[in-house]
Amino acid sequence: MSLPLRHTDPAASDARRSSPAAALFAVGAFVLYVALALVGGGGRALSIIYPVGCLLVAAFAYLRHPTIYLAFTTWTWLLTPFVRRVFDLRYGFHPASPLLLGPLLASMLAVVTLVRFRRSLRSSAYLPFLIAMA
Repeated sequence: MSLPLRHTDPAASDARRSSPAAALFAVGAFVLYVALALVGGGGRALSIIYPVGCLLVAAFAYLRHPTIYLAFTTWTWLLTPFVRRVFDLRYGFHPASPLLLGPLLASMLAVVTLVRFRRSLRSSAYLPFLIAMA
């Protein structure tokens, strides 16, 4: 005879996780803020807010909808050089721009997946990927 487990509603947790609306809203709000800051509303604060925002939006998307996390991270890698150039044009060039940390911080969250599935990485099918990461 087994003890009854705590009641969890898998449909409710799946609905919260599979609904992309919140993650898309976070990405859209971040894109809107960056666009307004580049036009002239954000000033030099964007150099600090951009990497932190990339990390926070990526973490939120990773927890809510991993597909949106992957898309956001890819677009962050593609668009950050443009954002930096426009920022440098408006506010002056700095050789060690913190804006370039945004994609790195967003991609860093993928390490969580490696830690979660570390036991399955021991199979020989993942050996080429492990060698490439080293």
